[in-house]
Amino acid sequence: YGRADNQIKYMGHRIELGEIESVINSHTSVKNSACIFKEDIICFYESKDEINFKAFLKDKLPSYMIPKNFIKIDKFKLNQNGKIDRKVLKELV
Repeated sequence: YGRADNQIKYMGHRIELGEIESVINSHTSVKNSACIFKEDIICFYESKDEINFKAFLKDKLPSYMIPKNFIKIDKFKLNQNGKIDRKVLKELV
């Protein structure tokens, strides 16, 4: 069933943020990504390049699943379990 904290309800749809991250991570220039929900879906990504995600995602995800904002970061801060610290990301927006 997945973790409830990574599942959101947005625009009447249940969305698994991990699904969005999986598609974004498939981009050859993306090292890692994390999506959070704070009024809208926001994607943070690690890459050397600026990427036009709207064009990349339009044929891969339904429009309601495409993040509203994409924020490039140098490196994700990890929590004590070695996972991306999403609390830190929420504080950035």
